[in-house]
Amino acid sequence: MAHALTDHLCGQCWLAAPPLAAIRAGFVYDDFSRALILPFKHCDALHLTPVLGRFVRRHFTAMNDPGSLVIPIHLHRRRYLLRRYNQSAELARWLAAPDAFPTNMLQHRHHNKSQAGLGRLQRKKIVASIFSEPHKYRDTLSGRPVILIDDVNASGATLSAATRCLLAAGSGSVKGLVVARVL
Repeated sequence: MAHALTDHLCGQCWLAAPPLAAIRAGFVYDDFSRALILPFKHCDALHLTPVLGRFVRRHFTAMNDPGSLVIPIHLHRRRYLLRRYNQSAELARWLAAPDAFPTNMLQHRHHNKSQAGLGRLQRKKIVASIFSEPHKYRDTLSGRPVILIDDVNASGATLSAATRCLLAAGSGSVKGLVVARVL
């Protein structure tokens, strides 16, 4: 069974805090959550969207400040063609009101290899410059709080890179919401 998460920081976050204002997860990434997330991510199991959405709904509600934009972590087009959907976008669409969900605000500069099985430093290096700053969305982002949506937070590298990109474009505070996090 998945374990509930408390509000404490991991050791790495104490040493080098991520640029996010907050990160919340519905589960610890374990055998139970993996059995839900991997089919959702890789096997066309979109029917799991409301199931997973219900596990993170309370965090989403608590994080959702007035005027928040809900932005999913973007997939590179090659990965999107392989999966046929973006699992983070499906979850964001299920959680957010339509006017809070702008599409494609974050873009990948280049295709990156899968991060599965990589350590924190390797992940950080791969995603350091992966997102392009959303210049054309500066007016939309200007000072507005953002909730970034992703499926799994393994090291925080992806959420941190996306946050730095959004902050550079002028967003307000950025919070991360994931289905599960690796301890």
